[in-house]
Amino acid sequence: TVVPATEYDWYSAAVPADHPNIGAKSVVVWASNQNDPQTVTVPGAQTPAEDTAFTFSAANGNGIQISDVESDVFKLPVTLTLTVTHGVLDVGAQTGVTITGSGTATVTLVGTAADIQSRLDAGFTYTGKSQFNDTDTLTVTLTEGQAAIGGDVGSGSVANAPVTRTVALDLIAVDDQATVTMPGAPVAVAGG
Repeated sequence: TVVPATEYDWYSAAVPADHPNIGAKSVVVWASNQNDPQTVTVPGAQTPAEDTAFTFSAANGNGIQISDVESDVFKLPVTLTLTVTHGVLDVGAQTGVTITGSGTATVTLVGTAADIQSRLDAGFTYTGKSQFNDTDTLTVTLTEGQAAIGGDVGSGSVANAPVTRTVALDLIAVDDQATVTMPGAPVAVAGG
C-alpha cells in the first residue's frame, strides 16, 4: 500500500477515514486527584401519625440531602438505601434512577447523586404498620459504587465507606372511632 505524503495538523484536522496507516478512537478519561467522600444529611426526629402516610420532602422542610462530587461530575451511579422496621416506604419514579422495593420496608435507589436528590426533594412517604403507634427508625445509607474514582492508594480507586444516618420516628396514636355491630334480625326474648 502506498502511504500518502500528506502531513496532518493533528490539532485542527480530522483523522482521515480512508488513510491506511492512521486510525482513531475516542476514550473517556476521568480525572480526579482524590475520591471525595459522599455526604448524607437527615432531619431531626419526626412524628408521623398512626395509620397515615407521612411525607419526607424539601417542601415540608424535612427532606434528606445527599451528595457525591464524582457521581455528579462524571455522571456515575451511587446507591441509596432507605430502610424502616415497622412500616413501608413509597418512593415515586424518577428519570435516570432505578428504584426497587417501593411499597416495602427497604427501598433502593441507583442513579447519579443529583438524580436521586431530585427524587428525594419531590418526596417519599413512610406509613407505619396498621395500628402501630410506637417508635421506628428510618435508616439512610449512601454507597459510592461506580462513583469511587480518584488517585487514592492502590491500583485503581478506593471507595469511601458507606455513609449511614438515621431518623427517629415517634408515631402518634390516633383515637380510632368506636364501632358497634348489631345483629341483622331482631332477637326474641321469652319472658317468664
